Amino acid sequence: MPPKKKPAVVASVLAYQDNQGQYRWTALAGNNEKVATSGEGYQNRSHAKKMAKDLYPDARITVS
Repeated sequence: MPPKKKPAVVASVLAYQDNQGQYRWTALAGNNEKVATSGEGYQNRSHAKKMAKDLYPDARITVS
């Protein structure tokens, strides 16, 4: 049996506003590789930021 792969460590999360005016986030590994996205838009910045913080409490959250 092959060894289990370690989950990606999320170093930072970028929250941003998309072209439709909704807020989304992208989680980045330490090497800046994208490892996850919100997949849905949020009506306000604070909701997107809270969800990212709930999922990745140790990550640095940046809002642009």
